[in-house]
Amino acid sequence: MWWHDWWSGSAGAWMFFAPVMMFILVAVCIAAVFLVLRAGAACGGRYRRAVDILRERYARGEIDQEEFEKHRRFLEA
Repeated sequence: MWWHDWWSGSAGAWMFFAPVMMFILVAVCIAAVFLVLRAGAACGGRYRRAVDILRERYARGEIDQEEFEKHRRFLEA
């Protein structure tokens, strides 16, 4: 009888706790994917911005083609 009372009492707690933990796990996974994708986009954005600045400097005549290519290859590495 004691075993049956313990089991029925704890089952109610698990029925509440398990879905809450599942929700937290799914939320953490979604947040991790979001942060990884955001970090990847930020790195790509910085590269594109640097190349755009390099192109602008080349277009204004501040640097020659040789220097432009050297810096572009450095950014791609």
